[in-house]
Amino acid sequence: MNLAVRKLFITVFTVLFFAGAAYAVDVYLSLSMASQRSDIALEIFTTTPRSAENVRFTSQVRGIIENNLILSRYFNLVDATVGAAADMSEEERWQDLSNLAAVATVRAHVTFEGDYAVVLCRIFDVDSRQLIWEQTFREERINQRLLAHRISNEIIRRLTGEQGIATSRIAFINDNTGFRELYVIDYDGH
Repeated sequence: MNLAVRKLFITVFTVLFFAGAAYAVDVYLSLSMASQRSDIALEIFTTTPRSAENVRFTSQVRGIIENNLILSRYFNLVDATVGAAADMSEEERWQDLSNLAAVATVRAHVTFEGDYAVVLCRIFDVDSRQLIWEQTFREERINQRLLAHRISNEIIRRLTGEQGIATSRIAFINDNTGFRELYVIDYDGH
């Protein structure tokens, strides 16, 4: 590359780079996939000891996981909570999941050890009723979102072979207050 072309290239690059910073625009990401999404069920998570605080924590973890799996765009989540009664037999649960056309179901049980939440998460194949995967996750209760994101990533990895992005973080600068401030958020906006 001769000197004149190199100078022109550097000048154009510099102008475009700084012009982009001067005229910031909103950027939206859209993920699309060529393959068809799998129908999976996310059952109601159980917890012991059963207290209002533990039930709320467990429900919130399940909600975060549900949102992560939807945002991943790998799955269609079928509602396994409709008609799910506490007195439902195991056979009735499997029949209900089969009627929903789910190929897999995610079950989890949450226990607590002091300041830590321990989640035993399992994925079952609905047709064969066979265990596909299970893993125990342990995290401080205050890291509830990180716990749910880690579980979500592993569910995605086990069912698709792809790495999940739920533990990703986004950093950006905002000057709405009149000062340039750095923000760091979870990929889902929290």
